[in-house]
Amino acid sequence: MTPPNPITDSRQEVLRDYMRLPGAGSNKGREERKYTQADSSLEKVFEKWLNEHEQKNLEHTESYELAHRLLSKLPDETYSIAQAHALLLVHKNDTHIKDSGLFVSAVYNKVPDKIIVHDLNLPTPPDWLGYKLPQHKTLTNTGTTGNWFGWGSSGLVLNTGTTGNNFGDGSSGLVLNNGKTGNNFGWGSSEVLLNTGTTGNNFGAWSSGLVLTRCAPESYGTLEANGRLIKPQEYAQIQELDAYVTTLTKQLTALADVSKAAELQAWHTANPPQKIHSEIEKLLRDAGHAV
Repeated sequence: MTPPNPITDSRQEVLRDYMRLPGAGSNKGREERKYTQADSSLEKVFEKWLNEHEQKNLEHTESYELAHRLLSKLPDETYSIAQAHALLLVHKNDTHIKDSGLFVSAVYNKVPDKIIVHDLNLPTPPDWLGYKLPQHKTLTNTGTTGNWFGWGSSGLVLNTGTTGNNFGDGSSGLVLNNGKTGNNFGWGSSEVLLNTGTTGNNFGAWSSGLVLTRCAPESYGTLEANGRLIKPQEYAQIQELDAYVTTLTKQLTALADVSKAAELQAWHTANPPQKIHSEIEKLLRDAGHAV
């Protein structure tokens, strides 16, 4: 006999509604992704994390480290990306949903999966998703996130959906916006920041890396002394650069699917952020621009 699940019937109904699959013969892709009910052990750990996070009013680093410690006590098979997303769906109307991205990020960083796709569009999108994403991982958002998406990441972070403010804040890997993001995109980034979508004020502020934009932001931030900004006017004059970034964006967007994990991982291995940085600098030098 199957033991009762601690998640209430109403929460189960939320998951069933989201997990309902199209009829036989349907070719709808996104709806076929299943978010199975979260393991009861993961649910309990999440609630323990949440209670301590709120009672102690933890700041983001402490809260993330707490989630990491709690998850380390669970068997690996009790949590996954799908189950972490199921937690977000279950709690989507709760008041604490904003900070839950820290807990989900700890799951992202602990599971063996190297390719992660966030495709949820919750009423209140969680902040901090992709927090401290490791160098060997790739995270793509095709849905909606809150603020600080990809904060402190060293992996590859791609947005083709919508994010809040401070996307890629403090990142040291490749960060690419091909969707819509808010203010302070790339604040303090140190490697490669690419914008081919829509962004708000203070774009690239305090970046010490390479910052390129095909589309004008609402305003530019002040870069660090060793940062390099390529604005649309300069960008448009370098056809080879435009071709390179266009190809790069198309490749990453096409591979932003968990079913193509092997291909994306191979691409990521062959094209680390440092290599992309060097290739863009070479294109700039060849076009007679100082780097």
